[in-house]
Amino acid sequence: MNNMKTLEERVEAGLLKKYIVDTTASWTFYMPLMAMTEFASGMTPKQVAVSRACAAAIHLFTARPQGALRHYTAEKLGVTPESSNLKKNAFDTVFGVAYQLPVYSTILALSGTSFDKAKIALPCGLLIGATMSRAYGYFLDKWRNYWGTKPTLEEQKTI
Repeated sequence: MNNMKTLEERVEAGLLKKYIVDTTASWTFYMPLMAMTEFASGMTPKQVAVSRACAAAIHLFTARPQGALRHYTAEKLGVTPESSNLKKNAFDTVFGVAYQLPVYSTILALSGTSFDKAKIALPCGLLIGATMSRAYGYFLDKWRNYWGTKPTLEEQKTI
């Protein structure tokens, strides 16, 4: 009987797994993309390293809420795996930019990026966010599927 998990332990284990899956998806997908953007905007290697370290820390707090809110919002708006690609693209683009604007602004501010460099990096980052939001949503769903958590806009498959 001691080996039986309580319902509370099972729920916590599931939430922890979702947290880890969504956080590692965010790090894996966005770290190289945003580092390239920051280098292109003229940030020094040290500033990029600090920015990416800030991003990793911030994503510890934002990646799972972003993933959970994406899932919740898609359900409420009726965007499903069966939705058209156009609907999925529109949803992920609007959701991604709206969510990332305050997050990326905070990352740049905490990394000590000058206003002149931030005014280049932020629009570039948002442009990448807008163009890559569906790609990230697709990646997140595939990553979730691989690790055995429920995807949002892609069919769940057993591996």
